[in-house]
Amino acid sequence: MRITSRGTLYNARAVPSTARFATFPSLERLPSGRLLAAFRVGSSKDSSNEDMRVVASDNEGVTWHTIFGGFSETVCFQTSNRAGTGIVSFHIPAFLA
Repeated sequence: MRITSRGTLYNARAVPSTARFATFPSLERLPSGRLLAAFRVGSSKDSSNEDMRVVASDNEGVTWHTIFGGFSETVCFQTSNRAGTGIVSFHIPAFLA
């Protein structure tokens, strides 16, 4: 592997203190060429207020934009379960709804 460029995909100085620690990054290139990076954010590593972020780049990582800002941005769906004995709730990111 050869490093050809460096940049920042998440600026912890520009966010509230509850999201200043970014940990456990994961990077993926989609077939379209778009880069996705996912990571956890919180007030400290493994804090009880941790959430998830997903950012994307369409220009080889030169610039990044948030496509999922955390589970507070989810849509909740409720439906009866197959047996008809209860309600099943699930959350998906709003950008997928």
